[in-house]
Amino acid sequence: MTTLEMQLLAAGASKGPPSIEDVMALYVDGKGRFQTFRQQCEKAEEFYFGQFIIPHVEGFDIVRPATARAIVNIATDHVDVDNVAIDVIAPSARAKARAERLQRFYIGTWNQIKGPVLRTAVKQAFLYGITWLKPMYNPDMWPDSPIFDDFDDEVDYKAALEEFLDKRRIAFPLDCKNVNPKNLIWDDSRTKRKWAIEYYDRAVREIGARYPEWVPGTDSGLTDWMEYWDEEWYGFIAGGQWVEGPHRHYYGFLPFVPVIPGNTPEWDSGYIHLRFQGLLTPVMNLLESQARLASQYEAIIRQFA
Repeated sequence: MTTLEMQLLAAGASKGPPSIEDVMALYVDGKGRFQTFRQQCEKAEEFYFGQFIIPHVEGFDIVRPATARAIVNIATDHVDVDNVAIDVIAPSARAKARAERLQRFYIGTWNQIKGPVLRTAVKQAFLYGITWLKPMYNPDMWPDSPIFDDFDDEVDYKAALEEFLDKRRIAFPLDCKNVNPKNLIWDDSRTKRKWAIEYYDRAVREIGARYPEWVPGTDSGLTDWMEYWDEEWYGFIAGGQWVEGPHRHYYGFLPFVPVIPGNTPEWDSGYIHLRFQGLLTPVMNLLESQARLASQYEAIIRQFA
């Protein structure tokens, strides 16, 4: 925990809704501490997408082999996200039944994550050295309860109520999303993760359409967007102003789940950019040399062959 975080905690910032000053202080301090890690992530993306720059002969194209992408993709293919092993240890014989129910619930929760979310999480973990899953409540996936006034008699209302209860029994109103780690600042203390700030650029008009009461400095372009979350509160900030919240989210936990492949000797102490390194970080010089030689071979063959 940093000195700033300890000061905010001592001042009672965690006991009530966070102020804009508290959140911005955490953001400024965290952005400085995570700057090297963010640059490391951006460089890994350059290699994965074949956009890195190397010296080459003027007038000839650069040859960038897809080795970097193959390394990450092959590692991802070796992880079967549909066959997860989840064990819940029962502390006593009396707790065995409860542990089995929890195990079935966790496996069912995992299988409810649809789309390429889990595969993307594995790929990001190998590329960056860490990534995050963000489980969110989705009201569109939760059936609406019937209103008595909408029915002619009590019999129809009871029938609709039974149908609603049947739908709710099998509904799973949680949606899981990927969070790119280069767009996240989190509490990096070893005791317990207490807060996280997701930040990126967002269109001013898009924010204004969603929050018409917001008064931006301009009506076009992009502006800073931040989502603050802790164990109890959440809030959205645009252009340095609250546009939503802070409100209690009632999740009972910080809704950011880390995915750590364990590519480095340590994961809970030391510099962030040294603890969380992707598969490409230690071989970037070799990848640059490979691309440089291939480009030189291509230039020589085209000129003299």
